[in-house]
Amino acid sequence: LTWAHEQKFLMFDQVARWFPAGPENPHARRREAPTAGTLRRRARPGNWYVLERLRKLVRFDVLRRVPVYTEAAGALLPGKLGFELLVGSGRSSGLARLEEIDWKNFVHDRAATDLRWQLEMNMGGKGWRSERVLRRELESRHIPDGLVTLPGRGTIAVELELTRKSLPRYLDIFSRYVRWEAPSLDSVLYVVPEKADLAHLFKTVLPAVLAKNEFWGLRVPDLSRFRFATTAALA
Repeated sequence: LTWAHEQKFLMFDQVARWFPAGPENPHARRREAPTAGTLRRRARPGNWYVLERLRKLVRFDVLRRVPVYTEAAGALLPGKLGFELLVGSGRSSGLARLEEIDWKNFVHDRAATDLRWQLEMNMGGKGWRSERVLRRELESRHIPDGLVTLPGRGTIAVELELTRKSLPRYLDIFSRYVRWEAPSLDSVLYVVPEKADLAHLFKTVLPAVLAKNEFWGLRVPDLSRFRFATTAALA
């Protein structure tokens, strides 16, 4: 529920990969192993077990399903009861419940959630603050896709760029972090889809950004806090 709320939505395949087991029921009698019937249901093809559990959550309005016609399954957002549970447990982060999906940013938002999983679960990241949370906290239009603390690397701003931008847009992005003041930031992780996009950054974008003396003035911008990677390399 927290992930679906902070990240705007979750897709079925994300839930099936990341949350297949779920916490134990504290009121259930403890067993050494799942029953034969449970194992049989889990073994059915097509993630049947996870799908059935999600159907129940949707039925009782803990989750709400929004059709995504380009996907095999719909997106999952907190329902009215689910949002009440988040507020009651202090996990709403002060955010309102979303009624709809921002379709123009759907692909980017989905990829940002995948990136959060890699950084938190596979690389030991802690204290992730999503774009939604940061937008409320910083009250700024220009914010990263997430802030996370990685072991030995400090606080990192995550910038996910799936499409190539114009030079003015790149200047806006880099100047934002060159002039960043608060909250405290140790480095910026700039993630692009492919090696070709990485080559484009190094050969074309960064030289053009650094050459804009009329934008930067006499002081050459310090880009040493930036780290660049592809989504495949992180995975």
